[in-house]
Amino acid sequence: MDAARSGINQHINMSPEMANEIKQAENQIKRILGIGNRISERRLIDDLTRMGMNESIVRRAILIMHHRGEVEYQRERHVIVRKV
Repeated sequence: MDAARSGINQHINMSPEMANEIKQAENQIKRILGIGNRISERRLIDDLTRMGMNESIVRRAILIMHHRGEVEYQRERHVIVRKV
């Protein structure tokens, strides 16, 4: 239900399991990346894949958060900054 409210399923058809995995990835990104902090996209993806998450799920979570305005890309998408 949270995934539906957050807009994850808005334009993408995905299973509830995939939506849940994306939500978990978003929570981990928010935990790792404090508001106003920045991290390289590669390092963030590597850290989360070491935790056992699928790289494509992590990338999709970052993209969804970007579309919602929660994170911002800088330096030609090499650096991610958390906004909200």
